[in-house]
Amino acid sequence: MDRHSLDEQLELLRGDEPETADARRSVAEDPAQARRSQRIQSFDAIVGASFRKVDVPEGIAGRILARIEADKPLQRAGMRRRWILAGVGSAIALTLLVGLFAWRWPDPTWTSTRVAEAAQRVYANRRGISATTDLTPALPNIGLRPGLVAGFDEIDFLKKSANAYRLETPGGEHAVAIVVPAVWFPENFDPSPTYVVSGNVSLEVQFIKTQDEEYYCILVAPDLRPFRAKAMIF
Repeated sequence: MDRHSLDEQLELLRGDEPETADARRSVAEDPAQARRSQRIQSFDAIVGASFRKVDVPEGIAGRILARIEADKPLQRAGMRRRWILAGVGSAIALTLLVGLFAWRWPDPTWTSTRVAEAAQRVYANRRGISATTDLTPALPNIGLRPGLVAGFDEIDFLKKSANAYRLETPGGEHAVAIVVPAVWFPENFDPSPTYVVSGNVSLEVQFIKTQDEEYYCILVAPDLRPFRAKAMIF
C-alpha cells in the first residue's frame, strides 16, 4: 500500500494550491513518488480540459427561455384556480356565518298581532298534528300538569322552526302550545295576552316564557279559562 496518506495524495493532486511541508519532504525524499505525482497531475489536467471543452448545444438558451414562457400560462392558470377556490371557500364560510347569526337575530316583524295570527293557523290545523310517540319531546315546564300532550309535530312557524303540541284535558278542553326560541322575539315585543278571530270563534293567545327564559310557549285556545282550570296552570 502507498505510504502516502489519502490527505497527502489529495494535496499532491492540487497543482494550483501550495503543498504541505510533509508532502514536499516526502517528494524530496522519494523521486519515484515525485514522478508519479506529476503523472497524476498531468492526467487530471487532460481530464479537466476535456470536460471544459464540452460544447454548449446550439440554441439551448432560446429553448430554455421558450420553455419558461410556455410554463407561465399554466402557472397563471394554476394561480387563478387557487384564488377562485379560495374565494369560493371564503364566500361559503361567510354565507354560513351570516346565516348562523341571522338565524339567531330577533325578527322585528314578530309583533303580538302577527304571532297571534300565525298561532291561529296552527290551531286551525290542530287535528293534523301527529299523535305522540315514545320519541315525543317533553313539553317545557310552563305550569301545566303532565299527561296533556296528545299530539306533536315540528312545524314551520313564521319561517322559523318550532314545536307544536296538541293539548287535551280529560274533560275535553283542548288547546295548542307552540314552543319557539325567545331570541326570535324583538326587545319591544308585548307578551300581554291577545285575541284573534278564527272563523266565528275568538281565540285567546298567551305568551308564556319558560323558567330558563330560553323559549316562549305560545298557548292558544277558544277560551283558556276552563282549560286552565282543568290543566292546573299556576
